[in-house]
Amino acid sequence: MFRAIGAILVIWYLSGLFAASFAALDSAVTTTLHTFEAALERSQTILR
Repeated sequence: MFRAIGAILVIWYLSGLFAASFAALDSAVTTTLHTFEAALERSQTILR
């Protein structure tokens, strides 16, 4: 009984951890792409 409760708690904790890390990864990738886009736009203006 206690093992089942412990397993449920561990699964619940891990699912929350993965959800938070996925949100952080999404934010980091979005920021990186925005930075890359700004650098490309800047280099295009310099080359013109």
